[in-house]
Amino acid sequence: MEVKSTEKNAFLKRTEIVCLFSGQAGKIDRNTVRQQVAESIKVDPAKVYLLGLKTTSGSNDLEAQVVTYEDENESRLQLPNHLFDRLLSKEERKKKDAAPAAKPTPAAASTPAPADKKDAKADDKKEEESS
Repeated sequence: MEVKSTEKNAFLKRTEIVCLFSGQAGKIDRNTVRQQVAESIKVDPAKVYLLGLKTTSGSNDLEAQVVTYEDENESRLQLPNHLFDRLLSKEERKKKDAAPAAKPTPAAASTPAPADKKDAKADDKKEEESS
């Protein structure tokens, strides 16, 4: 693994890293990339978030775009939820997906359905014509 670039983004409070994995396209998974990057920059793997993997045509090289945050709350605020879901195992994902589907939302059940706009416009026209 070779670190191509490292940039400290003070505004977003994170470090942006681009790494090159020579000959690893299609052979390495996301968790292994996170662990290797964490080892190389000497950071806890829980603070490393993989944004994307990119390969180029005709090459077996893999380019990884990674960010590290010092504070987990900052990462929760800035990164989309699907990146955190990718960190879970298949069993944990199934549990997470099944939990919200099991209980219906009380707000959705108690709110009445909105009236149809076309019917309201038709009623208004009838009232105007009869006047």
